Amino acid sequence: MKYTISRKSRTSQFIEVNIKIENINTDNIALQIPAWRPGRYELGNFAANVKSFNVQNLGGENLKFQKTGKERWTIDCKGLSEIMVSYEYFAVKPDAGGCWLTPDVFYVNPIHCCMYVEGRENEQCIVNFAENEELEIATSLERKGQSVWVAASYDELVDSPILAAPKLNHESFTFQDTEYHIWIQGDCEPDWKRIKNDFIGFTKQQIEVMGKIPVREYHYLVLALPFKFYHGVEHLKSTVLALGPASKWMEESVYAEFIGVASHELFHVWNVKSFRPAEMTPYNYSRENYSKFGWIYEGITTYYGDLFLARSHFFNHDQYFDEIGKRLQKHLDNTGRFNYSISESSFDTWVDGYKAGIPGRRTSIYDEGSLISFILDMMIRRSSGKYSLDDFIREVNNSFGKANKGYDEKSIRAIILSLTDKNTLRIFWQLLEEPVSYIATLENHFDYLGLALIYTPNEKEHEHAAGIRLDDSKPHPKVVAIGQSSPAEIDGLMFGDEVTEMRMEGDYIEMEVMTYNKPRKLHIRLRESESYFPKVILRKQEFVTEKQKRAFDWWITGKNKS
Repeated sequence: MKYTISRKSRTSQFIEVNIKIENINTDNIALQIPAWRPGRYELGNFAANVKSFNVQNLGGENLKFQKTGKERWTIDCKGLSEIMVSYEYFAVKPDAGGCWLTPDVFYVNPIHCCMYVEGRENEQCIVNFAENEELEIATSLERKGQSVWVAASYDELVDSPILAAPKLNHESFTFQDTEYHIWIQGDCEPDWKRIKNDFIGFTKQQIEVMGKIPVREYHYLVLALPFKFYHGVEHLKSTVLALGPASKWMEESVYAEFIGVASHELFHVWNVKSFRPAEMTPYNYSRENYSKFGWIYEGITTYYGDLFLARSHFFNHDQYFDEIGKRLQKHLDNTGRFNYSISESSFDTWVDGYKAGIPGRRTSIYDEGSLISFILDMMIRRSSGKYSLDDFIREVNNSFGKANKGYDEKSIRAIILSLTDKNTLRIFWQLLEEPVSYIATLENHFDYLGLALIYTPNEKEHEHAAGIRLDDSKPHPKVVAIGQSSPAEIDGLMFGDEVTEMRMEGDYIEMEVMTYNKPRKLHIRLRESESYFPKVILRKQEFVTEKQKRAFDWWITGKNKS
């Protein structure tokens, strides 16, 4: 398979894709554009960005084809051994997982725009990046010429994004025989000494847990955007990070996000890129790849992404506790914990994607996933006295990543059982499979570490006393959440109501709202004995025992000194 990628001009927003298909020995072939991309477990509808699809023989004559699926084309190539396919792809998505063209950026994520021939996914793919100007090009693909790169298979091609620009900030470092490249596109002023020191710090911690990284080169492709943004996408030999604003790159708020997402995405080299569920081994790009293991491939990665930053001293203890606190706050605020388990929520990312969805429907494979990972870590530590989640994830890598096969429920349960006991496994699996709040379980495990959750009432009276959460960014604040069994719910407030007036009147909130453009007046009685949407932080207990100190040190350093 030979791909040529280009654009007509610097201001074009369409990627020109030409595919030369050789060695054809059938009367027809089927071309497919992926239905989704790994790293985002929802259908992507990439075919909606394709136009001007055409097929010709090598003499330039048009060939017959027909659409046989929303992402699939069948081509009549009887008597031909070679054909040319051409089309355009609209590239206007400035995030880490899309394709994006500007006068200064040519970012291609091949899984969006490169089709494959069904049944020939294991063939070598050659990419000619045909640009009519001098560009610096960053990619993990193997270079074979001035503008030619090679992938061993279609899997490698679509796992290898390409970032090109007239100018890329670039630095590299080597750690244990692997060379790490950091490429930054955008108007920022990186402090390279600080950046490399922090990158080496979390890289060292990850390798201490997982062992040698399974790649010889790794590339961070970074879009420093001029507006506030945060996104990262994993690949085996690279990652794309999109953050902003670039003008505040080295300020703590943006810089901490930069280091945090970089640590998260690097851990994906093992977790989901080297080992993943059997349902995704190999990936099927033509349809959903349902799995109940989002708590492993995203939850554990989220948990470790932050923990490694604490172990490398990028975070001090309170900063790390604040990161956990963000997950706890989302868990407390999400009534979906009472309606959908983390396993069900993982399966259903394919239903409602990464949108907020209807109120209280499901939980997050990232936030609740990281909390359930912490719980499993503590369960293993407390039941064994010598093992931890480090041992669990290492064994998953050894048994499945190095063997290049997918894990299933039976194998994951067996690994947990080898580190704990039957009762612990039973309790943990109930937490995975049943919709339940994790708070009581978390409080117990935090106490084991000498930590405590501190709750304070929400400072907004309409939130803590009435259970009303508003989006204040609109001219008329909009109701975006209602506390379960709260005064607001009982007295008739509805999700999506627009608030035109709200005032406190003693023990009541008087509200005027628009419900589907129809005005209503509400008289909501406050119940001060209850508190909704409380704020929570995690901090060290004032007095801790030696046992708690030892448990905390083992957790935060990764080294068991008991």
